[in-house]
Amino acid sequence: MALTSLVNILVPVGLVFIMMVVGSQLTLADLKRAVGALSLIAAALASQWLMLPLVTVALILWMSPPPVVAVGMALVAVSPIASLSNFYVMLARGNLGLAVALTALSSVLALAAAPMSLVLLSSLLPEHALGVEIPAGSVLLQSLLTLVLPLAAGIAIRFHASEWVARWSAWLQRLSLITVVLVVGLIFATQVLSMPTAILIALVQLALLFTIILTIAGALTVRLFAIRFPEMVAASAGFPARNLGFATLLAVQVAGRAEFAAFAAVFFVVQLLVLLPLALTLRRLAAITQSLRHERPS
Repeated sequence: MALTSLVNILVPVGLVFIMMVVGSQLTLADLKRAVGALSLIAAALASQWLMLPLVTVALILWMSPPPVVAVGMALVAVSPIASLSNFYVMLARGNLGLAVALTALSSVLALAAAPMSLVLLSSLLPEHALGVEIPAGSVLLQSLLTLVLPLAAGIAIRFHASEWVARWSAWLQRLSLITVVLVVGLIFATQVLSMPTAILIALVQLALLFTIILTIAGALTVRLFAIRFPEMVAASAGFPARNLGFATLLAVQVAGRAEFAAFAAVFFVVQLLVLLPLALTLRRLAAITQSLRHERPS
């Protein structure tokens, strides 16, 4: 119990620190490029709201998971983009301003989009009760504490200590990676190991398929609207990475208790084990491409 209480404190603090590091890497040029990509933002968000429920329903009908897993998957599908998607974009050297804009807009618009997605899912999965009221106040507070304020703090640090940020940028990113590993370890020790084996296996399979399918589908979709690599990375990162805190808030509305926290923990770990190596691979490819361009004779 003491370890669980400690995790409940350390995990949010760790995620806030990661978002501060992301904010410290944001530049005015990033934000200006985001303003000039409104059509890409609209296309990415609309594609997500349509694609996520359909992919989720297909996976549930195909895999026939336990009811608790099916409902949890449905709640993840209607959730907005995760704040951690900005961390993946930062690592992959994508357009960070565009990623932040997508995350912020997704969180706000989820107040209207999530109920509509739940109606769609309920019609496609009538055997699962998904009548949920969106806790608007809790959602906005969560976005403020885990996205807006940490990013603003990071931006302020960059503005007032730009030389320090430039000098320590690489170490800050390494420290944020270490923080992610610690967060995963804490979640694994307190949540994953205590889950029933049958439910754990079903959840890992679904989370893995969900992440891989939506990563590929997102990349193919935004390729129609984005030409440059940084914009493609930023616009596609949010397809698989969903706000699991939002899903847990909805789960409390469904079940009357927070038993879905363990579901969110497993989903988080599975996604991170897929998306983190992918982001680091894209970072390496971007560095190689940039090096080849510099070596090319004029």
